[in-house]
Amino acid sequence: MSTAKTANFIAGIRLEDLPPPVVSKAKVCVRDVFGTMLGGLGTKSAVIARQIALEEMGGREEATLFGAEAKVSCVAAAFANAIAASDLDYDDGHATAGGHPAAPIVPATLAVAEFINAPGKTFLEGVIAGYESMLRANMMFRASPKHPVPSGGRTPHASGASGTFGAAAACAKVLGLDENGIFNALSIAGAHAPMSDSSKLPITGAMTKEAIGWGSLTGVAAAFLARRGFTGSTTIYDEAETDRSPLETLGETYEILNTYFKPYAACRYTHSAIDALLELKRKHSLRAEDIARIVVETWRGAAPLNSTRPKSIEQAQYSYPFCMAAAFLEGAVGPAQMAAPRLEDPEILQLADRVVVVHVPALDSRYRGFYPNVITVETKDGNRHQLRKGIPKGEPMNPLTERQLKAKLERLFQQGGLDRNRTRRINETLEHLEELPKIGHLIELMKT
Repeated sequence: MSTAKTANFIAGIRLEDLPPPVVSKAKVCVRDVFGTMLGGLGTKSAVIARQIALEEMGGREEATLFGAEAKVSCVAAAFANAIAASDLDYDDGHATAGGHPAAPIVPATLAVAEFINAPGKTFLEGVIAGYESMLRANMMFRASPKHPVPSGGRTPHASGASGTFGAAAACAKVLGLDENGIFNALSIAGAHAPMSDSSKLPITGAMTKEAIGWGSLTGVAAAFLARRGFTGSTTIYDEAETDRSPLETLGETYEILNTYFKPYAACRYTHSAIDALLELKRKHSLRAEDIARIVVETWRGAAPLNSTRPKSIEQAQYSYPFCMAAAFLEGAVGPAQMAAPRLEDPEILQLADRVVVVHVPALDSRYRGFYPNVITVETKDGNRHQLRKGIPKGEPMNPLTERQLKAKLERLFQQGGLDRNRTRRINETLEHLEELPKIGHLIELMKT
């Protein structure tokens, strides 16, 4: 059974046996999502989730609820912290597998590691186990005839579904479960994972987004249930009708190395379009007052992301017009732009009115997991400037520099209330995370 094979791989992970680039990448993934989590604490949905975790879910004081100066149960902490981690849409992702691994996996792993006083080494092993399990699960969901991809979508389910597998794998590893326990944790996760429709969530601007908070919570619960002897059966890993080739590379190649980091707090579909627009602006010294129209030609799944008057920051994150207008005017799409008061910013809205999104069927074919965007800027004097972009910044083949990643972290930590000195200390701690005797030392540095 393939779930058993996956459990065997997870049980056998030892940090000292892993390729050094895998360990290094895991640290960067953790650092990046710590930033998105603390930076996202002030969003409306994160505040609501934190209130629910504190007042309705509560439970024993096991794990830190960031932004609340309190401890709650592991499941409650994972739920609220994961929502904060994903709410700015600034967290990492994977172009080939689809989905966002850090936001459901890291808060879950952190909560359980804090609860049992695990060292940094164990925490990192859990994170890596989570990434490899989740990303392969998402690949298999996409290949399964039992889980058809919705029209206009890339994956059948939002990240919370495969994220449940990742969180369960990571937590089971941290808890030290044996192969049978890990098998059951994965099976329980598969039975209870949130199977939300990935094609509907972004456009509506709903706070549910990718169901990442529920996936993180469910993964933690699955691991604890398995530890008590609760059993499961089969999972997506065992479906005979599904292409199970992603499991053949377990322990040989590591999908965590193929994750990307976002330079913009927005849906990944918009990123190459923003890259192209900023490049055209620099090259031709364009000014907002000179623009007659910006035309975005894109694939069918991205074409509905055309709201010029988003009603929430979640909807703004999935709006070509809003994101591109903000990027053109301010050179960034980050927490400062993705804030509720900016939804009524007259300059952004005036330029957003001049952004037109067009579906071009010729762009429906992916190249190495990427859908290109073609941007045409038409100026009032009759000039047209056009640029096609496929692979956005932040991918392993078009990476952000270490300086850019650390600058992103500093902005997000500042948004979360941490000063430069604390940011520096957290960076130093993360660089030697495997040597940390207790993960709680890092958590103390991160408390706002």
